[in-house]
Amino acid sequence: MAKKPFVCKLAVLGDGGVGKTALISRLRFKKFVKECDPTIEDSYTIGVVVNNQQCTLEILDTAGVDEYSHLKDGWIRANEGLILVYSISSRLSFARIQGLYDQIQQIKKSTHPRISQVPIILVGNKFDIAKRKVSLLEGEDMARKLRCAFLEVSAKDGGNFEESLLCIIVSQLQKPSTTTSEEVLDDLLDSPPEWHDLLSHLEGELSRSAIANTRPLVQVLPPEEKVRLRP
Repeated sequence: MAKKPFVCKLAVLGDGGVGKTALISRLRFKKFVKECDPTIEDSYTIGVVVNNQQCTLEILDTAGVDEYSHLKDGWIRANEGLILVYSISSRLSFARIQGLYDQIQQIKKSTHPRISQVPIILVGNKFDIAKRKVSLLEGEDMARKLRCAFLEVSAKDGGNFEESLLCIIVSQLQKPSTTTSEEVLDDLLDSPPEWHDLLSHLEGELSRSAIANTRPLVQVLPPEEKVRLRP
């Protein structure tokens, strides 16, 4: 029997102008799209392969302006992974991450228990900008506080954005909450070399690279564990 495709629904949230659409465009087209129209709500489908398993990412690009804030509840409820984006050149966008996270927690408490298992990754965008206003240490501290994964990336040069999405896929595969993901997990357990190769890419190869030395990848962990930063 053919494997069912694994589908992971992601929402990219953050303040207006932080580069959410540019990051998604980088993933879709493998290049930097400089001019991006303001987004209200756009959805994109991207196919990737993990351990010979076809995975479909359904990515929701969301508005960052306050007039559409009433839509956020639906975005958070409807997606299995959340990427919270701020710009390292904007302290305001960074400060608003905490409020966005608090909103996510409120929704978790008022909806189905599975929502509490949504993986979250904090992304500091515009790493290519020389004069930052949010330090790397502040980003790491925020990730510790929120107990989530953290990356600094650049939509302009690519950076680690694809790795952040792979982290969410891996975390979903490790939590077999549906029949489809259980089947995928069984396949992974039956094929340890390939699974090990994927984890090595995320945790070993990157940690030894020049990019990883300046753009740390933080492990995605279950809620009961603390975030462990790269040494």
